[in-house]
Amino acid sequence: MAAPINVQRLCEFGAIDSDALAEAYDSWVDEALAIVIDESDLGVARAAELPDELEHLAHQAAEDADFEAELEEWLEWVFDMSGWDPCLPLALEQSCDAGVLLPWDMRGARLMTMPTETGPLLDYLWRSCPRHVAAHLCLFVYWMIRSERSRRLGTPHWSPRRQAMKG
Repeated sequence: MAAPINVQRLCEFGAIDSDALAEAYDSWVDEALAIVIDESDLGVARAAELPDELEHLAHQAAEDADFEAELEEWLEWVFDMSGWDPCLPLALEQSCDAGVLLPWDMRGARLMTMPTETGPLLDYLWRSCPRHVAAHLCLFVYWMIRSERSRRLGTPHWSPRRQAMKG
């Protein structure tokens, strides 16, 4: 695994504009606090299915007698932690494409401007959550947040950089 990106060092060397980084950070917080989930968003998330390339994880879930309880426990953890760090569900959504976890380097590019306190929580999740549960957790959170954002903004798409440029 590659070393994490040291954003502070990139700012020191002028590779990243620290003002733009602060605006992107604020965009994360603003977007996270704007998310208000309703029953329709939960319905969209419940209807989502793992893509064919993750069929082996769906089989593992089907064979795991504790899967439903584990998934519910991890969903509760994500949203309990969001009381402490509201950006955690947003970071989880941004870690995915179509509900599927992106490779670490693509996640790193998307998450580079997230609040620093969110990183350890995501790291704990990736290290502790069983892979087949994490796949379903990502799918659920991704589609739930995308549904909410579509309802609120008229589009499911969001980027901290684009949002900072609008502000």
